[in-house]
Amino acid sequence: GCALGGAALAQENPAFDLVVRAPDELRTVLENNLELRRYREVSDLDDAEIARLIVLADKDARELLATQGYFAPDVKITREPGPRTTLVVAVEPGPRTRVGSVDIQFQGDIATSTDPDAAAQREEIRAGWELPVGQPFTQSAWDGAKSQATRQLLARRYPAGRIADSLADIDAPNARAGLGLKLESGPLFRLGSMRITGIERYDPVLVPRLARLPEGMVYDQEKIVDAQLRLAGSGYFDSAFIYVGPQSG
Repeated sequence: GCALGGAALAQENPAFDLVVRAPDELRTVLENNLELRRYREVSDLDDAEIARLIVLADKDARELLATQGYFAPDVKITREPGPRTTLVVAVEPGPRTRVGSVDIQFQGDIATSTDPDAAAQREEIRAGWELPVGQPFTQSAWDGAKSQATRQLLARRYPAGRIADSLADIDAPNARAGLGLKLESGPLFRLGSMRITGIERYDPVLVPRLARLPEGMVYDQEKIVDAQLRLAGSGYFDSAFIYVGPQSG
């Protein structure tokens, strides 16, 4: 009872009022994520502590703005006079950084293979890149584009693939971002022999006939999903799951 009452009282009577003046989208980001919000629940802040909070909030605000693509903002945090302590965060975001260049490189089997399918996969990854030149740069878009490229790498031939290196080179004065991504495919994987468990009523040979995943077939996530759907929809089994354990060599 007492703890809840104290928490409610702190929320009803915050240590200071916080006002954010910024364009609508950025105001929402700052209001929801500024660390200053947490300190409103700290009672009896003195002038020195308020001054220290203002310094920390300036750095925090700039970091939050950078995630949205604003790397040269004008941020002013002031304490307004009045009966209650009011901190005002005023932001002029400046130009939004946009993607100026994209360089996607490969290493491992996908880089050296002469198989046309490897070349096609490289081009699909480059063509499917979700943060192209001219688009606004944000941290979430950058992370999403890298994740999508990695999923495309893992979907076929290279289930052990990974990001070897990535860099967003920010040119704040010119509001341009140079993006670099290096994907390591690892070795080409082929399907090994199929081990079947849980079969009681039917001949185990039925499963590979329905699955159509012959030993030696190049790994393809979509074909494996299709095989699982065929097994599950065949009417022979209550449920069916295919697990693939990547092993090189």
